[in-house]
Amino acid sequence: MNVTLRSLELENFKGIKHLLIHFDGKDADIYGENETKKTTLADGFYWLFSDKDTMDQSPQKFDIKPLDENNEPIHGLTTRVKATVDIEKNQKTSQKTYEKKYEEDWNRKKGSTEEVFTGHTITRYVSGANLSKTKFDKDIEETIAPEKIFRLLIDPLYFNEQMDWKERREILTDYVGGIENQEVFETNEKLRELEEVLEQRTLEHEKERLKNQKNDLDDQLDEIPIKINEANHNAPELPRREKQDIKDEIKDIKLQKKELEKQLSGIENGGEIAEKRKKLAELDTQLQQIKLEHTKDYDEKISELNSDSKKIQDDIDNLKRKISNKQTDIKENKSKMKELKEKVNELVTAFNEVKSEEINVEDKCPTCGQELPTDQLEEAKKKANLDKSKRLENISEQGNAKKQKYLKLREKNVKLSDEIADLKGEMQGLKNVKDDLFEELSELEEKSEAYQENFQYQKKTKEKENIQESINQIEDNSEGAKKEIEDKIEKLEAKISALNSELKKFDDHEKVKNRIKELKDEQKKLFKRHQEIERKLNLCGKFEKTKAELLEGKVNDKFKFAKFKLFKRHINGSIEPTCRTIYKGVPYNTNLNNGHKTIVGLDIINTLADYYGIRIPIFVDNYESVTSEIESESQLIKLIARKGIEDLVVVKDGENYFDKLCDVLGEEKAKAIYSMKEAS
Repeated sequence: MNVTLRSLELENFKGIKHLLIHFDGKDADIYGENETKKTTLADGFYWLFSDKDTMDQSPQKFDIKPLDENNEPIHGLTTRVKATVDIEKNQKTSQKTYEKKYEEDWNRKKGSTEEVFTGHTITRYVSGANLSKTKFDKDIEETIAPEKIFRLLIDPLYFNEQMDWKERREILTDYVGGIENQEVFETNEKLRELEEVLEQRTLEHEKERLKNQKNDLDDQLDEIPIKINEANHNAPELPRREKQDIKDEIKDIKLQKKELEKQLSGIENGGEIAEKRKKLAELDTQLQQIKLEHTKDYDEKISELNSDSKKIQDDIDNLKRKISNKQTDIKENKSKMKELKEKVNELVTAFNEVKSEEINVEDKCPTCGQELPTDQLEEAKKKANLDKSKRLENISEQGNAKKQKYLKLREKNVKLSDEIADLKGEMQGLKNVKDDLFEELSELEEKSEAYQENFQYQKKTKEKENIQESINQIEDNSEGAKKEIEDKIEKLEAKISALNSELKKFDDHEKVKNRIKELKDEQKKLFKRHQEIERKLNLCGKFEKTKAELLEGKVNDKFKFAKFKLFKRHINGSIEPTCRTIYKGVPYNTNLNNGHKTIVGLDIINTLADYYGIRIPIFVDNYESVTSEIESESQLIKLIARKGIEDLVVVKDGENYFDKLCDVLGEEKAKAIYSMKEAS
């Protein structure tokens, strides 16, 4: 599709009061000194189609209204931009006119005669039809192009100076269709090792996975020397004696200890003492049997009484709950009775007030003022008395009803109080029964403990005490010999413990050696895995670099002048995405002059216009900086600064520059300007 500009009209737009240019769909050069509103032409065209100026600013950031000598907006004017375009699509040409008006809103507040500025209104037209902003923008998008593509194809500086690098990179990548993994594998067969991996996850995912594994291995490898040093530090110093000599000595000492323990057992378990201890055990059994036989009968009765006592307590608790509920009912009834009593008193007062009312009947006609006949007066009095009687009767009925409710509640409370008294009596009876049970239970428990008064129990207890005293006397006599043997055993045990500690050093030392060997073996395995991961990461890096080179080459082949750096290469060999425009080795955003920026921008527009299949008029500002022409199938409107041309001169394709100067400026001035151009 090819869109060309037939005419552009601006009225009260920035510094232009009124200007109409007929381009007739042709390329045009527009000449003028600085500040002759060349850029304003482009601003107007941009604002009409995108609500922004050439700097991609909205009206909130740039003034589209004319300013006075104090740089204040001139009020009351209508700002208007109108463009007629030819649209060639599918070998058919149609024409549309787009117009936008920007007007002030002045409204008179309620109660005021003075109008107040309240904002602006923008009115939009397509071929004379008034459209909403949504429909206007949709028409432009469907007829010409979406806003982003429109700005991209109309302004040579937009791609490089207004778009984020990520957007630029995405456009270029979409244009060439990116690089398929198979293209990379075909370039370098060694990279085909990644083919299966990249079918399952992205390269970034694989790199991240490998880096995480590498970091984990780095941490583990860093820890191993620390663990080895720690193990060496904790390794015990080996004894000077041989391990077997220490074992033999422990064996000899254990034999000595066993002999001493045998002697000690003979003292502790002598024949007489053993017999007496046996007798003590028999007496303990007999005493326990006497106790069980005595308490057996009492225990069953005590359990039965405890069960009865618990049941009675449950009944008492239940009665307490009933009493509490009835007391709550009484309290609530009293509250209701109080309210009823107050209402009855109010009704009595109302009754007395009505009763004391005097009946006065008007004896004159309210209309004509004549005295009423006697029969009418009597009828009126009768009616008034009847009304009073009905009111008294109504009050009396209400009072009696409330009184009946009051009496019923009082009667109910009397009944509840009687029921509470009965329940309390029943509860006291249960408490008395419980107290009797408690006395009986105490008596039984006391009798149950009286087994110690049993004659046989007392006799056997005395016998047990005598035997124990006899054992104590025997043990006192053998205590000295026992103490001497125990001291010898204790010394031998201490010596065995010390020798075992020495022996343990051999085992601990061997464990440390094995642990260090395990750590070194693990270190070798980890290092081998680390090398493999490094190899895979390098392979990913080569794949990424190869793909980057292929992508850059594929993109750069599409452009005549502009070249692009799509990846930033770091010293360590890694790369990261970017998008930098280059012209003959010079980066766009550093040292490139305005003329070359324009050439690069036009080259980008020409290429992307083919990609999108859309050609839109291109406004090229500062074209005087371009020294070599660049061709474009889009309509070119070049804005050229030329000293001495105080009014805009429009030279369309096919027109003579000098003739146009003569038409606008006169022959003499035209010759002077033309000679300056030739000299330059």
